[in-house]
Amino acid sequence: TWPYRSVRAPLARKISSQIGRLDYARVRLEDGRVEPLSVAGASVLSSTTRADGFVVIDDDSEGFPAGAEVDVWLYA
Repeated sequence: TWPYRSVRAPLARKISSQIGRLDYARVRLEDGRVEPLSVAGASVLSSTTRADGFVVIDDDSEGFPAGAEVDVWLYA
């Protein structure tokens, strides 16, 4: 089991991933929706400090479309 509590909410925007790669997408909860944070370039560190939690994208998935209900694992 994860040492985090979770909530389920819809994605505000899609989250993309490569097949064959397990990803942990940092996200923020805003107005009852899950907002993915940018995870490329210089924003990698700042997205960690702004994130409320993360969404796990399994290695057999290309991600989730906007509006999909996802589990958000909360940091606090």
